[in-house]
Amino acid sequence: DMSAPVAVGGGWLYSCYDYSGPHGWDRAELQRTDGTAAGTWEVVLDEPWGVGSQPRALTARQGGIVFATREDEWTAVSSDGTEAGTYPLVYTGTGWFGGFEGGVGLADGEIVFDSLAEDVGEGQLFRTDGDFVSAVGVFDFGQYGPAELTRVGDAVFFVADSLWKTDGTANGTTVVRFELSGFGLTD
Repeated sequence: DMSAPVAVGGGWLYSCYDYSGPHGWDRAELQRTDGTAAGTWEVVLDEPWGVGSQPRALTARQGGIVFATREDEWTAVSSDGTEAGTYPLVYTGTGWFGGFEGGVGLADGEIVFDSLAEDVGEGQLFRTDGDFVSAVGVFDFGQYGPAELTRVGDAVFFVADSLWKTDGTANGTTVVRFELSGFGLTD
């Protein structure tokens, strides 16, 4: 059970279940590989993630990834593939950024994503900052939050009770067509 690998700095990062104990495949961890046995290892995550961090929704970003992991609740984490370069994203006023379900890379290397976390406002569109240490609110859609984020060229299209597009800024987030229902956007 392995996630799709994401290319990072001459290698790949991926999530993989690890056989650890009498119950078989019982924990998923972040792994790094250069394609050789000697160059493959687990990226050990410091607390609060610890053993069984269950990384998912690995999203490529400039020089690394952003992904979701959990101890008690899902938390957005940024990583360059090293232990020292792996830390939770924060959102001003709330601490760690929860509710990360994956995102889409922008032309400038940052990531735009929605959040399911009530503490930061469910139904909002966010983007990472340039250092990938925090999340910045872009636009609040209320209960019809963004879904099906799909990059086409330099724009990201999504559905939020209508068809929208964004360049990752508030001024660059505009409606394309009102009252569009249904999902399944593709490039």
